[in-house]
Amino acid sequence: MVRSDYFATICCVLLNKGMQRRYKTYKQRMTKHRTKIRIIFWASFILLVSLTLNVYLIRLDLTLSSTIGSLEKMVIRDTMQDSVRGMELDPVKAGIIKIAEKEGFEDLKLLFHLARYESMFDPFAIAVNKDRSVDRGVFQWNNKYHPEVTNECAFSVECATEKTIELLKKGRCKEWTTCPL
Repeated sequence: MVRSDYFATICCVLLNKGMQRRYKTYKQRMTKHRTKIRIIFWASFILLVSLTLNVYLIRLDLTLSSTIGSLEKMVIRDTMQDSVRGMELDPVKAGIIKIAEKEGFEDLKLLFHLARYESMFDPFAIAVNKDRSVDRGVFQWNNKYHPEVTNECAFSVECATEKTIELLKKGRCKEWTTCPL
C-alpha cells in the first residue's frame, strides 16, 4: 500500500512539473509575442509620426516659399551683388548665377532648387539608378536619357547650368523629379 501511495505521489509531482514547464513555455511564448507586438506598434508609430512631420514640413515649406518669394529674390540679388563686390560666395552658386546672368535666365530660385535637391550643390555627385544608368553632376544629368551631355559637361557647373537653362526655357522642367513646377 505504501508503494502505491508513493507511486501516486511521484506521478502527481511529475505531472505537476510537466504542467509547470508547459505553463512556463506558454508564458515565455506569450511574452515573446507581446514583445514582437510592442516592437511592431512602436515602429509603426514612429513611421507614422515621421510621415506626419514630413507632410507638415512640406506644407510649411510650400507656405513659406509662396509668402517669401519676393524676399528670396532680394536675397539672390544681394548674393549677386556680394559676388560682384568680391565677397566670398560658394563657387557652385556663383557659377550658376554667372551663367544665368549670361543666358538672361531670371528664375534663379528654380535653378537653386534643382541643384539643391538633385545634388546638394555637389558638382561631382554621381547616382547609379536601378536600370544602371548614371546621373552626373550638379543637375544630375542622366547618361541614358541625355547622351548629348558628356561627362565633362555634366561635371562642369557652367556647362551643366547652360544645358539646364536650355531645357528649362523649352518648358521641360519635369525631366527632373525634383522639379517644383
